[in-house]
Amino acid sequence: MTKRFQASLMLGLAGCSYGLFLTLMKIANMNGYMRDDLMVGQYLSAAVILGVVVLFRYRVKVRFSQMLRLGIVGVFGFACSFCMYEAVALTNTSLAVTMLFQYVWMGILIDCVIRKSLPSPRIIVATILVMVGTPFAAGAISGSGFTMPLAGFAWGMGAALSYAGML
Repeated sequence: MTKRFQASLMLGLAGCSYGLFLTLMKIANMNGYMRDDLMVGQYLSAAVILGVVVLFRYRVKVRFSQMLRLGIVGVFGFACSFCMYEAVALTNTSLAVTMLFQYVWMGILIDCVIRKSLPSPRIIVATILVMVGTPFAAGAISGSGFTMPLAGFAWGMGAALSYAGML
């Protein structure tokens, strides 16, 4: 398996895990757990797991500049989670996940701005497919009186932008 294929597979699995996570979050909300409880549990468990892995697996010194960059990535991750919790509270889970996947074209746009170059034709085609497929995935094309709260849309796009920034 090539490294590129492995990376693509891991990215796809990570994206798919959001659907499962958001479903579990909806169930937790129905059982009385609030966003604050869930976020503290999510980030505390992640910090403990990563701390244990780093403590026993790696023996490296981390420079301050590396810690600062990791902190910035963490802020983007927190913002993504916060926005997703809000989006799921205002819309259904599948719509929130569909909005989150807008990180694809946002990330490509950010990359183009940073690199000051246009993407390859393959990336342009993939981006167009994501953008064209989004209304279908969201159910907006079905003609069944699709409605989406503006606040839910804004939080979903905020989650996508945060996720793109994190990547």
